[in-house]
Parts: sequence; structure tokens; C-alpha cells
Amino acid sequence: APGGGDCGLIPAGISVRQLHMLFKPTGMTFSRYVLSRRLERVRSLLALQPRRKIIDLASSCGIESTTVFYRAFRNAFGVTPTAYRRSLLGTESAAERNEHSDLVHPVRPLGLQS
Repeated sequence: APGGGDCGLIPAGISVRQLHMLFKPTGMTFSRYVLSRRLERVRSLLALQPRRKIIDLASSCGIESTTVFYRAFRNAFGVTPTAYRRSLLGTESAAERNEHSDLVHPVRPLGLQS
């Protein structure tokens, strides 16, 4: 869908409306589903490639807006991407440890966010 948030991922033979109707019972839009999958992938890559630039990882997963990425990552996982990476590397600050000390790998479904 040109200009839409679906990034050309709509399968052949299915309309945008049909796709949205398929996702309606889940309470999550197709665009939110795609973003949540991309965020999960970035989080996985942060663990696998901790020295790579965060924004490069996000871009490689199809997230083009840094603003959207940082906001969505924090909403989804309860920490910033930088704090998450630092927690993996053991270099987080005391403030960052306190920020998510009760969270091992927090996940909040994006479909429930507004």
C-alpha cells in the first residue's frame, strides 16, 4: 500500500481491507503487528550484535523513523534501546538498573498501547 504503514508486505491476492479484517479480532492492526515483529528482531540483534549502531539495526529491520523506533521500543520493552544494550553488556548505569531492575526482558504487546 503506497504511502501506508504496511511497507509493501501485503500478500498477493488479498486486499488491504481483507488484511485489516483478518487482524481485527486480535485487537492489533497489521501495521502494529509488523512494527512489533520488527522491534522483536531489533531486540534480538542487539543481543547478537551489541557493538553495531542501534539505528543501523533498526534500519536493517525496516524501521525508518528514529523517533518512532525509540518511542516504540521503550513502550514495548520498558527501557530505551541504549539501556537495553547496556544491560546486556553489563555497562548500565545505576539509574538504568533502577529503571528496570524488576524487568528481565519486559514485553508489553503493542496492540494494547494507544
